[in-house]
Amino acid sequence: MTLVYYIFRSFQFLIFIRVILSWFRLERGNSFSDFVYDFTEPLLSRLRIVLPMGGMGLDLSPILAIFLIDLVMNIVLRLLFTYSIGGL
Repeated sequence: MTLVYYIFRSFQFLIFIRVILSWFRLERGNSFSDFVYDFTEPLLSRLRIVLPMGGMGLDLSPILAIFLIDLVMNIVLRLLFTYSIGGL
């Protein structure tokens, strides 16, 4: 179960890093920022369709993404625990 937990938490951490990176002007071509962007954009772009920009251009999709990832993680971990799959 810990592997599943760390996978979900890592994805949340990447979204948090992306929010922090958005505060700085980094040129495309930076391998770290490109990795974070490429890994998180598929989820965030879908959430932006559902959740339009807030007032003054505030993008709330990372907050919703972190919340949804936490919700899905709790459901998956509860199912794994219930059916005793254990050592994942």
